[in-house]
Amino acid sequence: YEALVYEMYAEPGAAEPGKQIDRLTEDIATAQSNGQQVPPGVHAHLGYVQLLAGNAMAARAEFETEKRLYPESTVFMNRLLARTGVP
Repeated sequence: YEALVYEMYAEPGAAEPGKQIDRLTEDIATAQSNGQQVPPGVHAHLGYVQLLAGNAMAARAEFETEKRLYPESTVFMNRLLARTGVP
């Protein structure tokens, strides 16, 4: 996850949203299949790139998952939802 975020900011365009969605979704699936939980921010970031890709409903689902798994992120996720206008 950290390498993906670094790539996104260090080399804009190299980590386009579709690539990030695929990698993050794969990381989440791998963690779940191993009975693990992804660290804070993974679902939030996946929601962000879903939003960049034009998938507002998928973005909302990821933001809601982030809130459910990490209640301390609720205020931030709610602000993000309000600012982005995600339905």
